Amino acid sequence: MPNTFFGLTIGSTGLFGANIGLNTTAHNVANTETEGYTRQVVKQQADTPLRANNTYGMIGTGVAITAIEQQRDVYYDEKFRSNNALTGYYTAQDYYMKSIENYFNEIQLEGFNTTFNKMSDALQELSKDPANLTVRTQMNSYAQSFCEYINSIQTSLEQLQDNVNFEIRTMVDSVNSYAKQIAGLNKQINTLETTGEAANDLRDRRNLLVDELSNIVDISVVEKQMGVAGTGITSYTIKIGEATLVDTYDFHTMTVVPRPEKHYQADIDGLYDIVWDSNQTYNPLVNGGRLQALYEMRDGNNQQ
Repeated sequence: MPNTFFGLTIGSTGLFGANIGLNTTAHNVANTETEGYTRQVVKQQADTPLRANNTYGMIGTGVAITAIEQQRDVYYDEKFRSNNALTGYYTAQDYYMKSIENYFNEIQLEGFNTTFNKMSDALQELSKDPANLTVRTQMNSYAQSFCEYINSIQTSLEQLQDNVNFEIRTMVDSVNSYAKQIAGLNKQINTLETTGEAANDLRDRRNLLVDELSNIVDISVVEKQMGVAGTGITSYTIKIGEATLVDTYDFHTMTVVPRPEKHYQADIDGLYDIVWDSNQTYNPLVNGGRLQALYEMRDGNNQQ
């Protein structure tokens, strides 16, 4: 038989559960503006009952907190990340295409069409009267202006190619940094969750890093239970195309290496290619994200 204060014990489980719920709600409110935070909810169920006697059957013992879970859907994570890769791709293309438009400067007085048309018109006048010194002088002046304009465009485009090349190296460094941080968080999460604790905030940090990574390259993420169910140990794999970037606690890195020879005569020296430390194949023209856009903007049709 339960003791005299058994009812108070049952009530205390309710108070304990309500207190956990209030603390979780406060945590949610406090992190309303926290980037990457996922709302948490308390899961509870009736506690294990006691068998009283054959007449009355089982006696309830109150409420038990089973978990504090994140309200997150893997399906929406996948959709967000695939679209985030597209966002990174088109944002990079938009930025550099606008830069190229500014170089050609068509909306001002000395754009390509204006400069070329002046030279073309002067050439037409010269063909009518080749001996006219004034027309010849004007033709030379317009031709020189056009050549100076073309040379300035070439210089600007070479500088742009160099800027894009530098950003490719920066993006590769960022990918490597994300991979290292995610692998480290995987270890922390598994270490904590093997004790039965929920590593929700660590998972938020990892998801935020993965989201940011997905802007640079198109990735696929798979998390699976390892060993016996309920042990809290999961594998966490991130792939770029067919190449593995993160394999739970291990990660691979990419390196930029200068091309041994130019792919196109007009290329500047020192353009980078990307190689894996594990000899995996990396094709920037099919792996999506900002990095693919940078390759396309830098190389144009040189690869085709």
